[in-house]
Amino acid sequence: MSSRRIVPMKRTFIILTALCLTAVLSGCTTKRVEGSKVPVRRHNTDGGSGKHAVVKGDTLWGIAGSGEAYSDNMLWPLLFKYNRDTVKDPDLIYPGQRLTVQKNVTDEETKKARKAASDTPPYQPHTTPRETLPLDYF
Repeated sequence: MSSRRIVPMKRTFIILTALCLTAVLSGCTTKRVEGSKVPVRRHNTDGGSGKHAVVKGDTLWGIAGSGEAYSDNMLWPLLFKYNRDTVKDPDLIYPGQRLTVQKNVTDEETKKARKAASDTPPYQPHTTPRETLPLDYF
């Protein structure tokens, strides 16, 4: 292999590494615990509620896993529960919808949401809301 090919490969590797690190670090919210030198992951379940504007490609799973919601994908049933007036089927959300992110959730609600998420059967493609959902999410 000639030395001419090594430089572009190194440059590509450096750029890809930088992009990956940026993506990882931008999704991580941390805070320092007093007296600790180790960052601790912060869960956004501290009182109140927020809003999320749905954009193309969003899913309840993805929103729940984001730092602006719960930082835990398995809590997507909470988003479904607190937005039942606008979301009829957890598989179908649409750009422009404004979802409430309820951050004041109990341990019992969190446990039930994780159980519902793990019990949900695999996704079956559909374009209209289902008449009967596979689980009782509430």
